[in-house]
Amino acid sequence: MRKRLDSLTGWAGAICLGLALPCAAEAQEDQPPQHLGAAQAKTTITDAFSFRAQRSAAYQPDLTAFFDTDSSGTLDAYVENDQGRLELTSRTRRPVWFRLRGQWSGGEVDERGYYLATLGAHRWISEDFLLGTMVEFDRTDRLDTRTEHHADGALAGPYFALRHADHPLYVEGRLLYGRTSNSVALREGSAEHFAADRLLAQLRMTGTIALKAFELEPFLGARYLAERQIGTTSARSAPLGYHNTKVEYGLDMLHSLSRRHGLLDLTGGLSGIWSETTTGTVAHSARIGFGARFTFDTGEQVSVTAEDADITDGLDAPSLGFGYKLSF
Repeated sequence: MRKRLDSLTGWAGAICLGLALPCAAEAQEDQPPQHLGAAQAKTTITDAFSFRAQRSAAYQPDLTAFFDTDSSGTLDAYVENDQGRLELTSRTRRPVWFRLRGQWSGGEVDERGYYLATLGAHRWISEDFLLGTMVEFDRTDRLDTRTEHHADGALAGPYFALRHADHPLYVEGRLLYGRTSNSVALREGSAEHFAADRLLAQLRMTGTIALKAFELEPFLGARYLAERQIGTTSARSAPLGYHNTKVEYGLDMLHSLSRRHGLLDLTGGLSGIWSETTTGTVAHSARIGFGARFTFDTGEQVSVTAEDADITDGLDAPSLGFGYKLSF
């Protein structure tokens, strides 16, 4: 849409020149280019760092998929009006693989887009352990009512994936370092360019542990994101930076009991998130829940759940839920 508007402006300017009429577009060209002020530059750059870092972490490939022997390449695309997404992956059992993922949204006022392409290669040390290296390239676009930010970046580093020999329990990790090339500006203003160093460290454990009486599903994830400006823009006297540390944890439990008319499942779980950001702000939230589900031999199922969505300040009255399911 913006390109179409630029084209119309160009045609309008040509017509105005041909008719020797005053044009608003010519008047704007005579004005000096506008630059970001110090406060606005700081907000734009730090917001851009946060936007890119969060999506870079969220778009990382799932390394445990390499243990899936039946995995095949996929293509998933969706477009609706001014938004869409795209994901293209190769077969995961091959030693060299790639993955492309992108998402965009917005219109004339607010536009956002992030695209990440990953190319990796690994070697199987054993049936349950692989070690490899990946290279990533990403593109970021952010436009709002006043400012715009565009960036191209790259990351590279090692990764590993490990599977427990006796349980479907997986551990994966990666350590990636790279750089970005950025431009920030007021909309239709003069752009200021700068580079930034970036770091992404990620470790995650998922899966299931099957015991005699219980089935446990633990989850532990930790990540560190950082990006720091190299040099300064004309509006800043000191480089800007961003970092975020986040830890997620959880443990779900399942205990099944055979009964005369069906199967009784007792469930319980605890999960939480801890995070710390550049400003020193620390946040922590945790939840706990229990439930019971009875599946009749006839196919009917009834369930009840009790959950406290935030136990960081103590236990409160839980929220209750009831369910009924019938297959026919």
